[in-house]
Amino acid sequence: GEEETNARDMINDYKLFAGTPQGLYNLDQKYLARTFIAPTMPM
Repeated sequence: GEEETNARDMINDYKLFAGTPQGLYNLDQKYLARTFIAPTMPM
């Protein structure tokens, strides 16, 4: 599902960029920019 895909993407990003302080900072900025959209139930 979507949650698994998001988790996999985050892990891959961490493996690619987290080796340096700048990489960690960039990841932090990337994930801070995300917004939560609450699911809605159809009526």
